[in-house]
Amino acid sequence: MAEKLLEVRDLVVKFKTDRGLVTAVNNVSFDVFRGKTLGIVGESGSGKSVTALSIMRLIPNPPGQIAGGTISFKGKNLLDIPLDNMRSIRGNKIAMIFQEPMTSLNPVFTVGNQIEEVFKLHQSELSKADRKNKAIEMLKLVGIPSPEKRINEYPHQLSGGMRQRVMIAMSLACQPDILIADEPTTALDVTIQAQILELMKKLQDELGMGIIMITHDLGVVAETCDDVAVMYCGNIVETADVKTLFGHPQHPYTKGLIESIPSFDSTTGIKKERLPTIEGMVPSLFDLPKGCNFQDRCKSASDKCRGGNGEPILAEIASGHQVSCFHPMNY
Repeated sequence: MAEKLLEVRDLVVKFKTDRGLVTAVNNVSFDVFRGKTLGIVGESGSGKSVTALSIMRLIPNPPGQIAGGTISFKGKNLLDIPLDNMRSIRGNKIAMIFQEPMTSLNPVFTVGNQIEEVFKLHQSELSKADRKNKAIEMLKLVGIPSPEKRINEYPHQLSGGMRQRVMIAMSLACQPDILIADEPTTALDVTIQAQILELMKKLQDELGMGIIMITHDLGVVAETCDDVAVMYCGNIVETADVKTLFGHPQHPYTKGLIESIPSFDSTTGIKKERLPTIEGMVPSLFDLPKGCNFQDRCKSASDKCRGGNGEPILAEIASGHQVSCFHPMNY
């Protein structure tokens, strides 16, 4: 059994707004293991990124607050650690790749300066020359050609794919136990996407880190993840290993997401049939329906889903497979 690195239990995150208090993440639980990748999937606004920022203790307070639950890293609850002490964990033990590298990298410093800053913060015993050499090594590790030259360039001088590789280099500089990748291939063309995902898998195999892959792209999940948690309106509605989830989805939302993936015909290319869609819109967090949050978009919704039974709870229907639904689909 792989080592459990992270255990999130009953995480609740709320935000104060002009319209009142809103719950963005509601009783979310999952585990991350060494050498394994957990995919967190869902539409925009489902709570994926808020969950990731909570692990890093980067929720702005105010207006946000972690209102409940525990986030245990190697047995220690990160929510009990003073914020100043979290700096020794962020980037060192748990690192994060953000969605858009152009806004995450500082435009007025060279990429070398920015990678060296990680070593300066977490490995202060290194000399300036050592930090520079390590920065070059990191650029070489992530496949950037001529790293001795690139180290002196600014973010705007690099392509989108190169900037994302620099972000990965910064994230892995201290060889963290966990890497959180928040939409790491957003805005990259498909060829570069494949290269970035292949690189992350290669580095995971070499370094043995656990990865949390946050994405709305189920194609990315199928290629990279071992386990999957599907989120909707701040809740996890289904969890399973990747093979089980794609082969036997039990929540109507999961099934709808999978069916909306374009399929290909081996002889003629893309199939001509119109892709199925999930009708309707994600409800506002200020005006969630009574009962199941997915009821207005679900073709299988019953009076039980709409009535006073409350929200369905996440329950195990098979070994390692949990679903939050009053009418889960049968195997």
